[in-house]
Amino acid sequence: MGTTVTGDPGESASVTNSGTDTNAILDFVIPQGQKGNDGIGDTIFVRSTTTGEAGTEAKVIDNKVNNTHVLDFVIPKGPIGPAGPTLFRSAYLVTFNADKSDTGVPVEPEARLPISRLELDVSNLLELDEKEGLIKFNVAGYYRIFFTVSAYPSVNDVEFDPTKDIVSIGFKETNTDNVYLGVGQWVYNAEPVELSACGIIAVVDTAVTYELSNLGKYKIFLQTPDLTNLSSKSYFSNSLVTLVIDYLGKQGA
Repeated sequence: MGTTVTGDPGESASVTNSGTDTNAILDFVIPQGQKGNDGIGDTIFVRSTTTGEAGTEAKVIDNKVNNTHVLDFVIPKGPIGPAGPTLFRSAYLVTFNADKSDTGVPVEPEARLPISRLELDVSNLLELDEKEGLIKFNVAGYYRIFFTVSAYPSVNDVEFDPTKDIVSIGFKETNTDNVYLGVGQWVYNAEPVELSACGIIAVVDTAVTYELSNLGKYKIFLQTPDLTNLSSKSYFSNSLVTLVIDYLGKQGA
């Protein structure tokens, strides 16, 4: 077999022997056919995309109408991803040293310590009654409480008296002796000391109020160095009371 050539439309097909009688080599000429009519092209239209259940197969449904393909897609959900970071919820309360006296801010026995400002609480964890010094939690659950107080007791005698020269502060339910965290310290020479305490409480009833209270039997005075004697002019550098509250969550949550 030799060659096969496409001829022009309308001419006759032919076979030519380009070899010999004993060794034929055939060359073919095949004419083109007549030009046909133009075809009709299909069109594609996407009608909908639906989210399927996780684990199912993806689908493309072709609803053909004449020469139009109407497509409906079903795309399944992916697997559930890992849990994202937990929002850290905290509140920051403080009492600045605005006292101009030489003795400091007096607090009677069993009286509340002043808490004058709610400086930070972006998630509305609690409410502060600045006038009464009361704290009310808006969310039930577990809380980490940390406080610092700078104070000294009333001077009763020249000599140190371990039964009287005491500063004791507690975080407790209002009008009860339910103290959830507290600290007590002897004080010598009536010099202010910084007391701090840390603990965890469980808030069940958000209607209950809490306070920082003088747990001692005698008057104490809140006092820190005057701001004019510090290189910093920030009121945070000599606060009388600092209270930090962190929300830990709920049991089983």
